[in-house]
Amino acid sequence: MKYTYDMHIHSALSPCAEEEMTPNNIVNMAVLNGLDIIAVTDHNSAGNLQAFKECSDRKGIVFVPGIEVESAEEVHIVCLFADVESACMMGDEVRKNLLPAENKPDIFGTQLFFDSDDNVTGQEDQMLLFASGLRLQNCNSFVGILWTVQGCEVKKSSADSSEADPDKIPESAEVCRRLQAACRGGGRHSQGRGGEEIP
Repeated sequence: MKYTYDMHIHSALSPCAEEEMTPNNIVNMAVLNGLDIIAVTDHNSAGNLQAFKECSDRKGIVFVPGIEVESAEEVHIVCLFADVESACMMGDEVRKNLLPAENKPDIFGTQLFFDSDDNVTGQEDQMLLFASGLRLQNCNSFVGILWTVQGCEVKKSSADSSEADPDKIPESAEVCRRLQAACRGGGRHSQGRGGEEIP
């Protein structure tokens, strides 16, 4: 089965994003572009995932919660999770390891939290764009943290777009389970946009 997806989307919580990147704007653009599955992977935070989950559920698009973790060595790792709760557990671990630096909205822009109706519910004062204190010296221990919260490190590969049968699109937990199986088995997995067979 092939699916059209984007597994690396940032919301307005990420300093690199625009304030217009709200749950409804992103989910509705995904629907207009014919995507079957999306993953929101803000920098070092799971703060907007619940709003995206609710918005995606209303629109009937499969939502995979994620975080783009930046390690102490400045390696960016897209981590995908079976559910929002697991992603939030990882988000808490990352937050404990963030450098104590305040965001400078005049330089980096605001880092906004939303509800599922695109109302701003708050602003993140901690700078999310910098590396966390989580180290990659021992890759297995970092991946161990991911597996503890049922996450999956996803590496980049290329893929072609294609359409999927809407009645056969798996739910978030199933997408993550399949990606985890690919990770464990050394199979091909993807970050980014395209259509690819998910084992």
